[in-house]
Amino acid sequence: MRARDGAHQSLFCAAARTIIRTRQVESQIEEEFRARAMTTMLVDNLSHQTTVENLNRLFAPFGTVRSIDLATDIMTGRCGGFGFVKMSEQEARAAQAALHRSVWGGRTLGVRIETKTAPFIYQHR
Repeated sequence: MRARDGAHQSLFCAAARTIIRTRQVESQIEEEFRARAMTTMLVDNLSHQTTVENLNRLFAPFGTVRSIDLATDIMTGRCGGFGFVKMSEQEARAAQAALHRSVWGGRTLGVRIETKTAPFIYQHR
């Protein structure tokens, strides 16, 4: 009987270790997913001379810029004064903290992070 109890106990311990490892892997995957989740920022009051390259250089010190979409004038092709920048959540929060209300290109920038409950509503001044 004791040999069988020892075998059951070993099997139970192995199963418990597997469950613990699985939970650790799951939590690591969740952390990586959160880190990779993209956050969209609205950047407004941009100069008409702003380009995607210029905006990328402005946000690059805070992390990897995933995408930039500038609103452009159909007739001239120049920047329409605002754009959207996508970065990871932590990087976006760092960029917002540093750049919101900072002066760039002779203008005071507005940098706001999109929330799921309140999408951007652009109001022309």
